[in-house]
Amino acid sequence: MLYILNYLIENKYIDEADTLFFKYCIEVTVFNFFSVISIIIIAMLNNELEIGISFLLTFIAIRTNLGGFHCKTPVKCLMLFPILYSLTGLVKNIITIKLFYYLSFISILLLFLAKPIKNNKEIINDDYNKCKKRLHIALKCIVAINLISFISNIFNSIVIGVDIAVVLSLILYIAKYLEMRN
Repeated sequence: MLYILNYLIENKYIDEADTLFFKYCIEVTVFNFFSVISIIIIAMLNNELEIGISFLLTFIAIRTNLGGFHCKTPVKCLMLFPILYSLTGLVKNIITIKLFYYLSFISILLLFLAKPIKNNKEIINDDYNKCKKRLHIALKCIVAINLISFISNIFNSIVIGVDIAVVLSLILYIAKYLEMRN
C-alpha cells in the first residue's frame, strides 16, 4: 500500500499534503474489497452465490445513503461483516421464508422513516436531501421486488439476499442510533 502511495507522490499524481487522505482512501478500498470477497466466499461455500450478490448490491445501496453503525477499525469491520451476514442468513434459515419476508417488509417501512446519518454522530445536513432521495428510490425498488415476489409466491434467492440486506441495514442503523444517544 505504501508502495502505491509513494509511486503516486513521486510521479506527481497527488500532492504530498494529501498523503493522509489518499492513504485512508487506499485502506478503505482494500478493506472493502476484502469484505465483499468474504461475503462472496461465504455465499459460495453455502451454495448461495445469488443470495450473496443480491445482498451485497442491496446492502451497499442502502448503507451508502443511510449510514449506520461502523466499527472503530477496518480490521474489526472485516471480521464483523461476514459474521453479521452469516448470522442474518442463519435467522433466515431458522424461521420460515414468509416470516422473514414480513420482517423485511417491516424493516423497509422503518427505513423509510430513518434519517441518514454520518459515522461521526452528526445528521447529514448538506447532502441530506440527496441521500434521502436516493435511499427512497432504493427502498421503492426493494418494495417492488418484494411485492412481486409475494404476489407470485416466488421467494427466490435474489429476494432472499435483498431481504437479508434490508434487515441487517436496519439492525446496524438502530445500533448507531442507540450509540449516538449515549
